[in-house]
Amino acid sequence: MPDATAPKPQHIALETIEGTHNTNLLLLCDHASKSLPDGWDGLGLSPEQLEKHIAWDIGVLWRQDVASAERLIAALVRDESLYADNNQPYSALEMPGYTVEGVLEPRKLRHVIIEIRQDLITGSAGVEAWADRLAKLFAGEFGFVGPQ
Repeated sequence: MPDATAPKPQHIALETIEGTHNTNLLLLCDHASKSLPDGWDGLGLSPEQLEKHIAWDIGVLWRQDVASAERLIAALVRDESLYADNNQPYSALEMPGYTVEGVLEPRKLRHVIIEIRQDLITGSAGVEAWADRLAKLFAGEFGFVGPQ
């Protein structure tokens, strides 16, 4: 098994979806591996636990926009098949990361970040199911519309 901290080749993993531009939403999906920065001590998880993204089905990370985070969590937990809450075992309050500190906050962009349990999105069927679920949630709860 490869070492989780070994440098990995960087792949471009970006897709721009054409359509109408809604400046009220920036959707970033990351957390593509179990690699963690040096000094994070594996987040206190065993090597077996690091093999999967554990905790909630979907976790919400936030730092300043409490209202959006609470609204998103409330919308997610209405689906009784999901276990959703503030992300665990870490949050953006303690470890905001580059995207929050270096990109979103300097531009004063309201934001929440979601992390989906990796075993739920390992295949295309899981990815498509979650994309559909989130598209419906953002359209119904937040009024966002998809590409036209």
